[in-house]
Amino acid sequence: MSRRFISTVLWAFVVVIILLTLIWAALQGYSIAWTGFGDFTNPNGEFVRGKTLWDWLELFVIPIFLGAGAFLLNRSERESERRQAAERAKLEREILIDRQREAAFQAYLDRMEDLLLKENLRITENEEVRDIARTRTLSVLRGLDGNRKGLLVRFLFEARLIEEECIVNLSEADLRDADLNFANLSGARLDGTNLSGANMIRADLSGANLTNADLSDAKLGGANLTGAKLGADLSRANLMYADLGGANLSGANLNYADLWHVILRKADLSGASLSDAKLSGADLSSANLLFVFLKNADLSDANLNYADLSGAKLKNAIVTTEQLLTARLLRGATMPDGTKCK
Repeated sequence: MSRRFISTVLWAFVVVIILLTLIWAALQGYSIAWTGFGDFTNPNGEFVRGKTLWDWLELFVIPIFLGAGAFLLNRSERESERRQAAERAKLEREILIDRQREAAFQAYLDRMEDLLLKENLRITENEEVRDIARTRTLSVLRGLDGNRKGLLVRFLFEARLIEEECIVNLSEADLRDADLNFANLSGARLDGTNLSGANMIRADLSGANLTNADLSDAKLGGANLTGAKLGADLSRANLMYADLGGANLSGANLNYADLWHVILRKADLSGASLSDAKLSGADLSSANLLFVFLKNADLSDANLNYADLSGAKLKNAIVTTEQLLTARLLRGATMPDGTKCK
């Protein structure tokens, strides 16, 4: 029970007690002549009418209502002042936190510069130096906002620290909500990272390693996840509720990936491998699934409306005939029972 509610109840109780007291006093006054509440004759012999309802309203009720109105107005002003003070305090906290994040980010960049220039981090075989770089990276990421997380990842990539050799291992890194919009991360090692909710719209992730990465709720619309260079690897990645509408996943490895309710509308998955992938409830409408591998994949309740499944391998896939009939093309596709469409 809130303090405000208790205060309101107490005030209401006090007001009721006062009103009842006044009513009782008025009733008592009407029974006693000298009070002047009832009709009486003054010493000059003049008849004086007793107090009417309007007299009482004029004498007590109207001032009470005016006082109550003033009280409520003052309380409303105090509440407004408290809200404004709370908003100012919140803004000041946000500014302080932002300054702390910026200071931590700049300190990290300064330390990494020392490791690159003085400790030759890029070419050193000293595992201790690499461990320091990894520990500092994972530590600072936990306190950064999405924008600075994105800047940090771009810095590591441009410094050639998260390429194939992977000098700074980002496995288990907290990259939630990272802003990597339009980022060039071709061939980057991001396996095992937490990229849930990340903004990676139109990012170049061709050949990137995203095995076991958490990409749930990530925005990957229009991203390039082709199999160029090393082969884009998203095997066993968590892509639940991710938005990959219009993304290029041609030749990508999505084996055993969790794509539950993922959006792949108009995506290019030609030649991609999705064996044993979980695609239940996925939106694959108008997607290019030419020669895609869907062996043992779970496509229950997936939307295949107007998708091109020409040459697709669907052996032992969980999918209904009704779903397949909504596809635009099935020429040369291998059906779940092993038969081949003409």
